[in-house]
Amino acid sequence: MREPQRIAALFSALYNGEPWIDINLVDTLRNIPYQKAAEKYKDCNSIWEIANHIIAWRENVWQRVQDKVINTPQHNYFEKVAVISEEAWQTTLQNLAESQHKWITFLENCSENEFYKV
Repeated sequence: MREPQRIAALFSALYNGEPWIDINLVDTLRNIPYQKAAEKYKDCNSIWEIANHIIAWRENVWQRVQDKVINTPQHNYFEKVAVISEEAWQTTLQNLAESQHKWITFLENCSENEFYKV
């Protein structure tokens, strides 16, 4: 298996398959109500904030792969959730799914030479 496809397989397993850690993002997040996702415990980030952090970092790295210079913001993509609702939570989950699709498509179609050039 070529390296880009191996990474795509690992990325897929972690997202909605059977990764070595035995839990995946989709199964973990799908049953969390939006209120629980927005809860903060002490000074920790909420589940929702962590999900947004994952999405933003995926986009950051995506932009870098496209040769764009990206400066990481001071907040490191941990921001307070602006709108707390079921619709907003579902939008976050959809954004995560779209970021997954973008990366899997890229990795599965990336040649070995392109991959190592990146």
